[in-house]
Amino acid sequence: MLQTKSIVLTIFIAVICEVEMVNAVDLNQEISESLKEARELIENEQYETAFDILIVEITKNPNDADAHNLAGFAARNAGNLGDAATHYAIALQLDPEHKGALEYQGELYLLLKRPKKAKINLERLHQICGIDCEEYQDLLEALSNYQD
Repeated sequence: MLQTKSIVLTIFIAVICEVEMVNAVDLNQEISESLKEARELIENEQYETAFDILIVEITKNPNDADAHNLAGFAARNAGNLGDAATHYAIALQLDPEHKGALEYQGELYLLLKRPKKAKINLERLHQICGIDCEEYQDLLEALSNYQD
């Protein structure tokens, strides 16, 4: 009898785990669709609408560094530098080696006339991915073009 209960319990746990895995996959697909939509809006320079979608996404998944990074990008390009700074900082708190957030935060620092901080981000990118990665190259170019 005890062995039968154990088998039934094992099957029950397996079924619950399977349901949870399916729910997690559905959630990830939903997140991917929101991020995909936001990226498309950003590509079309609809930064404020993208930001709104990303805020909803962040409300659902506050630990998503990519969503915070994109929200920072959308906010910065919409002219809302305060929100941009906040979301880049959160993205980097969640993932200190987030290359996109380091690059974009560095570009924000240039807008704020803080090139020394942008250079710190450039050095961090150098340590993380070397001089050949796109984020390093883009921030290096922005620094080269920077005029105080």
